[in-house]
Amino acid sequence: MNPQTRQKRRIETAKIVGIYVLFGLAWIYGSDTVLGWLVHDPVVMVKIAVGKGSLFILCTAILLTFLINRFIRQLTAAETLQIESLRNYEAIFNATNEAIFVHAAQTGRILDINDRMLDIYGYSRAEALNVDIGSLSEGTSPYSRAEAVEYMRKALSDGPQVFEWRSRKKSGELFWSEVSLRRITINDIDRIIAVVRDISDRKLLDDALKTREERHRVILDSAMDGFWVVSQQGRLLEVNEAYCRMSGYSKQEILTMGIADFDVNETVTDAVAHNDKIMVLGGDRFVAQHRRKDGSVFDVEVSARYIPASGGLIVGFLRDITERNQAEEALLSSERRFKALIKNSSDSITILDKVGIQIYVSEVVKRMLGYNPAELINISVIEEMIHPDDQEETRAAFVKLLQGGETSVQYRHRHKNGSWVYLEAWGTNQLENPDIRGIVVNVRDITDRKRAEAEQLALERQLLQAQKLESLGVLAGGIAHDFNNILTAIMGNISYARMDHDASQHAYEPLIRAEKAAKRAAGLAKQLLSFSKGGEPVKKFISVRQAVEDAVSLVLSGSSVEAVIDLPADLHAVNADEGQLSQAFHNIIINAVQAMPDGGRLIVSARNVAITGESRPGPAGGAYVEITFADKGCGIAAEDLERIFDPYFTSKADGSGLGLASTYSIIKKHTGHISVSSTPGKGTTFTILLPGCGEPVSEELKEAHPPDAPHGVYSILVMDDDEMVRELADITLKRFGYEVVCCDNGAAAVALYRTTREEGVPFSLVIMDLTIPGGMGGLEAARQILAYDPEAQLIVSSGYSDDPVMANYADYGFCAALEKPYNVEEVARILQRGGRGVR
Repeated sequence: MNPQTRQKRRIETAKIVGIYVLFGLAWIYGSDTVLGWLVHDPVVMVKIAVGKGSLFILCTAILLTFLINRFIRQLTAAETLQIESLRNYEAIFNATNEAIFVHAAQTGRILDINDRMLDIYGYSRAEALNVDIGSLSEGTSPYSRAEAVEYMRKALSDGPQVFEWRSRKKSGELFWSEVSLRRITINDIDRIIAVVRDISDRKLLDDALKTREERHRVILDSAMDGFWVVSQQGRLLEVNEAYCRMSGYSKQEILTMGIADFDVNETVTDAVAHNDKIMVLGGDRFVAQHRRKDGSVFDVEVSARYIPASGGLIVGFLRDITERNQAEEALLSSERRFKALIKNSSDSITILDKVGIQIYVSEVVKRMLGYNPAELINISVIEEMIHPDDQEETRAAFVKLLQGGETSVQYRHRHKNGSWVYLEAWGTNQLENPDIRGIVVNVRDITDRKRAEAEQLALERQLLQAQKLESLGVLAGGIAHDFNNILTAIMGNISYARMDHDASQHAYEPLIRAEKAAKRAAGLAKQLLSFSKGGEPVKKFISVRQAVEDAVSLVLSGSSVEAVIDLPADLHAVNADEGQLSQAFHNIIINAVQAMPDGGRLIVSARNVAITGESRPGPAGGAYVEITFADKGCGIAAEDLERIFDPYFTSKADGSGLGLASTYSIIKKHTGHISVSSTPGKGTTFTILLPGCGEPVSEELKEAHPPDAPHGVYSILVMDDDEMVRELADITLKRFGYEVVCCDNGAAAVALYRTTREEGVPFSLVIMDLTIPGGMGGLEAARQILAYDPEAQLIVSSGYSDDPVMANYADYGFCAALEKPYNVEEVARILQRGGRGVR
C-alpha cells in the first residue's frame, strides 16, 4: 500500500468517529441542544455529557481508544515504510554506475546529484550543486549550455531524450558520455532527471573497429584482383575498386545490382542455387564469364568462400583472366612448353619486415622464380636474392618505403636455376597496420618487356646512325659537287696536257703523278658523296674479283702486310657502283693495315650464297656474293664495336672517323649488309653481302683512246654552269675534231638547240650538266628538247654522282652519263659509246 492510500484511509476513519459522536449526543440530548453547545459552550457540553450520559461516554471512550490506537499503529507503520523507502531510494541513487542529476525543468539548475556523479566529474557535493551545466560540456562556447537546455526542453515536450555528449570533468579532461533525459513530477512540480553514462571505452573500441575496417578496405582496394561480398540471394553488398575498373561500373552502380547482372551464363535462380552450394561446401573456385558496362565479355577466375555472418554472406576474389586464357589458347595450339610462361602473368605478393626480411611470399613465386614460398621465408631479399648491381637502387627504394612513401623499382632477382629474372615491384608501407605489420610488395616479371626495350634501343641507335649520315650527307653533297667541278678542270687539263707528251719526255711523269693526286682527291669527293641525302649509286654489273684485286694491290703496295686472296672463278658479278664499291674495299683494307703496324696477313675470300628470309638477320632473301676481309691485327674492344660505323668515331689518334662510316653507307645503298666481329689481340673480320646477278661476268678492261676524227661536220652543245668545265670541254672536243658550242644554263641550251635545228644544222650531241643553281638544269632542258626532237642525243653530266638520274639515265631520256670529275679518256669512252652518229 502506498503512502497516499494510507493517508486517505486515516482521514476517512476520523470522519466516521466524529459522525458517531455527534449522532450519539443528538440521540441523548436532542439535536438543538447539541447544536447550541457546539456553538456557544463546548465545555458545558462535555460536563453534561459526563453527568448524564456515562454509559454513552464509556462506550465512546472505549471506541475512541480502540480507534486512536489503531490510528497510531497505522501512522507508525507508514512512517517506518516511508523511511525505509527513502533509505532504499538513496542507496539505489548512490549505488548506480551512472551519474544522476536532478535539474530544474526550466532553468536547468542542478538540484541534486548522486555519489557516482562526484566520482566521474571530480567535484565535491557543494561544488556540484553550484556548477553550471555549461561547465560540464566540451568547449567554452555558450552554445554548449544552450544545447543542453534545448535537450531538456525536448524532454519536457517530446518525451525522453537519449544522445551522445562530450562531457568535461573538473580537471578539464573530456570524455564521451551517453545522456538520458526524462521528465518527472514531484509534488506537482516538473523536474528533469539526467542519467549520464561514461562510454569512452566503447567509443575507443568503435574507433578501433572502424580503423581495422578501413585498413582492410585499403588492402582490398590496392589489390589487383577484384573483391566482392554478396548475399545468399546474389545481391552485391560490397565491392573493391579493382572490380570497378575491371567491369567499368562505378561502386554505386554495382551495389544496386546482382550476380546475374554480370554473369553471362547465370540467371537469378542459378545464382541463388550456386550460392546455396557454396554455403554447404564452405567455398568454391570456378571460372565464369562477366559482362562489362560497355557490353564486352571477359573471363574471370572466382575464388568464393562462405562466411556465416549476418544471415550468411559469400565473399569472392575475382581475377580477369581474359588475356591469360587467350594466351593459353594460342600457346596450346602451337607448343605446350609455353604453358608455364602463361602462368607467370600473375603477380607475386611479398611482405617484408622493417629490416627487409621476407615474412610472407605468395605461391606465385613458384612459377615466377622456381622457389617454394617456404624457401624464401626469413631471407633478406636485398642482400641474398638481388643482383649486386641493383642492390643500391633497391635499398634506396626500401628506405623510402620505411619513411612512409610509396615507390616502385626494377631489379634483377636470382632464379632458383641460377639465372637472373627482371622484376618490377610496387611497395606500400603497412608497418602500422596491426593486421599486416610489414611492407607489402607486388612483384611482376618484366623479363620479356626488358628484352623488347633492348631491341627497341638497338633500333633507335640504328635510326640515330642513319640520321647522322643523312645530316652529314646534306653538307657533303654540296661540297662534293663544287669540288668535282674543280677536279674536272684539273684532271681534264692534266690529261689534255699529257696527250702532247710521250713517256720519254721529262714532263710526262709529273703529269702522271698530278693526275693520280687528282684521282685521290676525286676518291675523297666520292667518299663525301656516299653520305649524300637520298643518293643512289650509278650501278652496273661488275666483277667482284677485279674490284678486290685492284683495291688490295693499290692499298698494300709498299706495306708489310701480306694478302691471301681466295676468290673462286665462278664468282657471280654484282650490280654496283664501281667507284663506290672500290672505296668501301679500300677503307676496310686500310683499317686492316693500320691494325697490323708490324706486318701480318690479310685474308680476303668470297663465295656465292643463297639467303632465305629466315636464315640470318640482315638482308632479304635472294642470291648474294659474300666477301670476307679477315686480319690478324690488334682487334677492336667490345665497347667500340657498337659505334664502329658511326661518323667521326675513331680509336686512332690521326683518324677521321669517316672511312668505315662511308663503307657502311655504301653497302646499305647497294641494298647489302655489312657486319663485323672481333677479338682483342686476335684480329677482326668484316663480312659484306652484296646482291649478285646469279652468274659470272667478264670485265672489259680495254682502255679508251681518242676517237677518230669525224667525217663531215659534227657539232656538240655543252651546257655547264662552271666556266672551267666549259673551257675544258671546248678545247678537248675541238682537239678531237668536233665543233663545240657552250652555254651556262638549260634555257640557253634549249634555245640554241631549237635555233640550229630550224636552220638545218642541228647539234649531233648535247652534254648537259644536271644541276644549275638558280637556273634550268639538265633534266628540265632534256625534257623540253626531247619534246621538240625525240631523236636528240643527250648525255647527262653531274658532280652529284649519287643522283638517281645518273644511276638510271635512260629512264629520263639520256643515252649516257658522264660522272664528274672526268679526264680526256673518259670523255673519249663516252664519245665511243655515246649517241648514234657521233662517230
